[in-house]
Amino acid sequence: MKEKILVIDDEEIIRKFIQRALTREDYLVETIGDSRTALEVVSREIFDVILVDLKMPEINGMTIVKKIKESNYKTGIIIISGVISYEAEKETSKLGIENYLIKPFTIDKLLNTVKKCLENR
Repeated sequence: MKEKILVIDDEEIIRKFIQRALTREDYLVETIGDSRTALEVVSREIFDVILVDLKMPEINGMTIVKKIKESNYKTGIIIISGVISYEAEKETSKLGIENYLIKPFTIDKLLNTVKKCLENR
């Protein structure tokens, strides 16, 4: 069965880049561009891996990450961000998240991070 991956990022170009790269690797990929929809989806659907941008309009990515952890602790989470602050790294570490993609990132970095995340779930 194909692994199901969700990409949550307000930047359409990032969502499309990730979706194209992961679809080529035979993953099932869904994308969401707004945080409110993301919160609804993660509370009712299960994904193998969710990539979450920390800087989202309206509701920040950390709130979404906490909701994912409450709903399904087995879901692998990858944080996407332009910069990871010390506070964000400390908070995500407390939640057991160690997978980060710092923008801009390469396809190889994306694929390796997703593979590592799937292996460590």
